[in-house]
Amino acid sequence: MKFPCAASFFALFIGILLTTPTQAAEAEVVYENSQNYLAQFRPSPFEYGDQITLTGENRIITDFGFEYFARFTSSGDEYARLRFYRNDGPEFKPGYEAPKTLFYDSGLFSLEAGFHSVFASGLNLQVPDEFTWTVQFYGIDSSADEAAGLLFYSPPTTGSSSDDFWERENGVWRVEQTPDQLDNFAAKVTAISGPLLPSEILSITFTAGQAKVTASVTTGKRYALEFSSDLNSGIWERQPVSLQATNAVVEFFDTVAPSNPARFYRIVELGNHVLLAGNETVITSPAVSGKTYVLEYSDDLTTGNWFRIPGQVVALGDRVTLVDSTINAGTMRFYRVVALD
Repeated sequence: MKFPCAASFFALFIGILLTTPTQAAEAEVVYENSQNYLAQFRPSPFEYGDQITLTGENRIITDFGFEYFARFTSSGDEYARLRFYRNDGPEFKPGYEAPKTLFYDSGLFSLEAGFHSVFASGLNLQVPDEFTWTVQFYGIDSSADEAAGLLFYSPPTTGSSSDDFWERENGVWRVEQTPDQLDNFAAKVTAISGPLLPSEILSITFTAGQAKVTASVTTGKRYALEFSSDLNSGIWERQPVSLQATNAVVEFFDTVAPSNPARFYRIVELGNHVLLAGNETVITSPAVSGKTYVLEYSDDLTTGNWFRIPGQVVALGDRVTLVDSTINAGTMRFYRVVALD
């Protein structure tokens, strides 16, 4: 499918003011494929995306962006979902290990018709040198001539990607190639330096139907325990309780019924997360269950002026999500999440 032109890449920008101190680190673009638009896009009803190889040494992702095109008559159920995987699954063919371990899931965000960019910031994700990012589109009726898909750009100007892509249908991953097409999708990845293993499980012990998971962590940061009953599914469930690390070791407890299947565990670090999709900014932040939160923004940090966005959200767990639907294209905003007394 061909188009005369593409929207400017990363047309919207966002700034974040974290409410907790962070260590300064120099950001580096470790992958970029945003310069050479091929005037085509790839529609698919399945989850699909690129396996990319990063350059440089920084491996803590802070920002990720991609481009899509959509054509539909809005009915309010058009969504997309961004995910990151490690390529540690079964070998599909020599040199191709399938995506398996899911380490980032944006959840659903709204789609808009036309050319658009999605920009996720404040991620703080540890990644390997090579991983697969995917997108899945929902609510698109192909029988009504509706379509949504990722934009083809090639070649990458920073990092590299093979001229094919991964697609998952009915839980099975396969490598796909479009005839006469360089199968690389528009994306940009920014990272900072950091330890290769910011958190690591040290031991798992079981006593009277309860698992105790002990992990090494970074003091002052907040962590959660996630488990999966089937690593091939890529599905991880998070315990509702998170812990603020007061020293270099944390302990989580999980009650496991005798009838439950075997569980695999992992420790994840929680932080502020920003997702920019169309003219809507979605911010997820650590929270205290039961407390009420509001979102405030500033256009210029030097003025000290903050403006409150209408609406309040009561946290139902250790995370709260707030939305700014008032931002316009080309606007730079700084945000803070405020708990009401």
